[in-house]
Amino acid sequence: MDDVLVGNIEVRRSSGQGLATLELYYRVSTGPDFSPHDPSRFVKLVSGRQTIAPSWAPPAINVPPRSHQDIMVRFNLPAPPPLVFRFGEEQPVDISVQ
Repeated sequence: MDDVLVGNIEVRRSSGQGLATLELYYRVSTGPDFSPHDPSRFVKLVSGRQTIAPSWAPPAINVPPRSHQDIMVRFNLPAPPPLVFRFGEEQPVDISVQ
């Protein structure tokens, strides 16, 4: 999707000071070309009808050809599950979180 493959997905939940958060860890892998990757635009959290951007994400990068980059983004948790992560901009793919 969006010229990268996504894998090694891991989700960690935490809470503190009355705020629940989710940390999403994922890996992007590129093909034969450099691929721009902006985590703050690439992945969203979907809760009900609400689509939420990360509350924290690393800056956009250019991922070198035939390489991997591990990424972590953080979301403020707006509601209890079911939740969905939406990956990609042009042709997004949804993955449910239990």
